[in-house]
Amino acid sequence: MERERLWRHGDIAAIDSWFGRQLEAGGGPIVAATDYVRALPELVRAFIPPGRRYVTLGTDGFGRSDSRAALRRYFEVDAAAIVQASLAAVAEIVAGELACEKRHLAEVISLASI
Repeated sequence: MERERLWRHGDIAAIDSWFGRQLEAGGGPIVAATDYVRALPELVRAFIPPGRRYVTLGTDGFGRSDSRAALRRYFEVDAAAIVQASLAAVAEIVAGELACEKRHLAEVISLASI
């Protein structure tokens, strides 16, 4: 909590945590998916290294009954939805650098039957 207070007051650039240090070595976007509500992966947003794109997927909503696979598809937290979110995040990042057009993303999504 002390680190969070320092961060809120602008005394440090980022909150140092074990979780954040594990993510520093990599690059690119981070996609967090859960079978629970999106609020769960949002709890660690403060620990994501600065400048990294962070996308959360979750099952916001209630009252549905079906198989796990069908519910994951409905709430867009299945493998295909995670791939789509990852591709969209990468396309967003490189759009300025490589002039990537949205139609390329649409083509990949279509090819993957997402």
